[in-house]
Amino acid sequence: MPKVVNMPIVFITIIFSLFLTSPNSYAKEQRILEQSLHQYYQLNININRYWKDDSNHAIKQETVRTLELMNQAMERLLNKQYPAAEYEKIRNNWIQLNELINDTSFIDNGYSDVALIASYRVYFDNVRQSMLKRYQKNPPTSGIANVLILFDRIISTYVEVNTDAFGSFIRSATDEDMDLAKLALQIDAELVKLEQTNSIPKTDLSTIKLKWNFIRKVVIQSNTQSSPFIVLLNGNKIIKILEGYY
Repeated sequence: MPKVVNMPIVFITIIFSLFLTSPNSYAKEQRILEQSLHQYYQLNININRYWKDDSNHAIKQETVRTLELMNQAMERLLNKQYPAAEYEKIRNNWIQLNELINDTSFIDNGYSDVALIASYRVYFDNVRQSMLKRYQKNPPTSGIANVLILFDRIISTYVEVNTDAFGSFIRSATDEDMDLAKLALQIDAELVKLEQTNSIPKTDLSTIKLKWNFIRKVVIQSNTQSSPFIVLLNGNKIIKILEGYY
């Protein structure tokens, strides 16, 4: 007897598969992924600021706040259950990191506990690199989003490396976020594009460019110049402007 094929089920399966691989579907995934990456970099900035000055209660509160925003962003991302291979590594490392945070006084004790900080960096870096790998497989949702993530990456990496006692040794030499000169060139090119498309009012774009030009040399020469406070102050102002248009 010939095999009977349930056509409605086959049809629905085909349509669902097409939906998952459609440009619109990728754009939705990319938007959620951008938000998770942004929260990652903001948390990394704040937690390293706090460990540099752990007597500052305001920075501690900001760190706690960005950790909660990161939790929310990651929950939203992982609940989508996207099938791409990178998400398995993101999920596994995020679970390990959450257990580490929940089982220890992580924000308070992280920097003073060498074993704890080492574990944190392993899991957190794995999450970052897996998200970044997936993010780079599809176009950014907008030029503004692309510039925002680029500034997140360069400011976060600079602050982390220049506030940690071990400096650049805390990152792998193959970590592409460590190539600050390359990121700087990408930012330069994307700012030109923003100017051409009028995506941001000229006054705000001028402020971004002014502050970027002020810290650019310091950032790309991080091996010889260390001014995390100046970079962070101006970098945060740039990021806040971009967030307003994202």
